[in-house]
Amino acid sequence: MQNELKEVEEKFRKAMVANAGLDNDKSQLTYQVDLLKDRLEETEEQSALISRFVVIQMEINLQQVRLNIEWETYVLSIF
Repeated sequence: MQNELKEVEEKFRKAMVANAGLDNDKSQLTYQVDLLKDRLEETEEQSALISRFVVIQMEINLQQVRLNIEWETYVLSIF
């Protein structure tokens, strides 16, 4: 009976150690997931800014083409 109690106590101790290790692993993984979520959010914000920049740049280019056409039309009308 005494040996059985010691075996059960040893199994319980090992289970507690294993449980603590798993809890530690879970905490580390949760932290890593949070970091990745933050990175994803930052990347999405940067992507949105880049997309907006591209749209603005396209609008500027289009406006420059329109101005060039207007200028050429004006110059040609002078002659």
